[in-house]
Amino acid sequence: MSDCAALEALSRCKIRLRQRHPYFAVLTLFAIYRTDPEVALADTDGREVRLNADAFLALPDTVATGLLLHVTLHAALLHPLRLSGRNPALWNIACDVIVNHIIGTQTTFPVPPGSYVAAHLGERFVPQTAEHVYEYLLKHRLGADQLAAKLNAPQAAGAGQGGAGDAPDASAADGAARAGQTRTSGLSAAMAKRFGARAAPAQAEVPAPPAPAAALPAPPAPLRDIRAPQAGKGNEALRLHWESALVKARDQAGARRSGKQRSSWDKELDAACQPQIDWRSVLWRFTIQTPTDFAGLDNRFVHAGLYLESLVQETVNIDVAIDTSGSIGAAELEQFASELRAIMSSYPHIVCRMFFCDTALYGPYEVTADFRLPRARGGGGTDFRPFFAALERQRGERQVDAAIYFTDGEGPFPETPPNYPVLWVALPGAIASDSFSFGQVIRMA
Repeated sequence: MSDCAALEALSRCKIRLRQRHPYFAVLTLFAIYRTDPEVALADTDGREVRLNADAFLALPDTVATGLLLHVTLHAALLHPLRLSGRNPALWNIACDVIVNHIIGTQTTFPVPPGSYVAAHLGERFVPQTAEHVYEYLLKHRLGADQLAAKLNAPQAAGAGQGGAGDAPDASAADGAARAGQTRTSGLSAAMAKRFGARAAPAQAEVPAPPAPAAALPAPPAPLRDIRAPQAGKGNEALRLHWESALVKARDQAGARRSGKQRSSWDKELDAACQPQIDWRSVLWRFTIQTPTDFAGLDNRFVHAGLYLESLVQETVNIDVAIDTSGSIGAAELEQFASELRAIMSSYPHIVCRMFFCDTALYGPYEVTADFRLPRARGGGGTDFRPFFAALERQRGERQVDAAIYFTDGEGPFPETPPNYPVLWVALPGAIASDSFSFGQVIRMA
């Protein structure tokens, strides 16, 4: 009986979403919903969305609609597929921050209880993509335990509330007022079913009406609503399925918001539609695929009908800079050095030199198959120019075929980009990829 009632409530949420925010309602047409008593409240593995019928029915209408949109966005933005080898709990928090930021800035619905918002991470924190938030959590050593106290603390007024993306109409304001009247009783009942007796009981007397922008009280336990997808075939088809849904939703949003500023979820859309590539694979491809090994055809043999590649040099010179200005962890540095050693072992024709760099340059150190990291030098500010200036001064003595910069911070770039390939290996929490003036950027995660 409760399953049928939950499906009816689900239909009402879809209609409510279609009336106020039709571009998000498009995504619900591509999702598969089913009830499951084993799930605590709601979750998704990208293929289907599971709801606990009793807990879902206990939520006020607007809260249930916000929950429905929250978990549907997880599926549509491929958050389960993008989990890869990351910490599941930390990835769930990062994705919650992104999804709630979208809900809070683009809709009039509240974010679901038990989920994290950007305010939990920092007063001025502005999320860009789920990967960006995850890197921030890693850099600042923020885990589920550290954030649990912030989740249980009352949120500031207006946190997680929508309305910036679309001005609430009369029906939205009326719905918000009704939701405010039912929060004390309806939400407490839902939280009691979801989290046990720790949820605050309803008061006997009639409570004073809450402020219009007051946030929902957070439960004592976080919402875990991302499940890792089953290994095997079908993931690429799932990616294409949701990519089609996201394109249709974006077109609908563009038609409705013609002439307005692009919505805040464009970066997350781009991240969802672009498959994530492991940084190690990019590093190997960049290192071994250099354009300087061969240069066209050897003209000495063309007249004889032999089209042979002309070998320019027997070695490939690669210079590596390691930024020592910030808090580069020993684990990340050792991962990077380990990959360099493996590359040197596999390709003896590569000659690699390494420098430490903050605002000055220290080195070089020769990187070999049995290379061990020396004691790091530096510790001041960040300046990318000394490294590239040193390579330019040595161009007469030694050809530079490629450069790799391992960095975790921002600094001044050379005014003139070098004429050789540059790869930036950005640590968690580094500046945005599009902020690098030149070169290719990969991010460790």
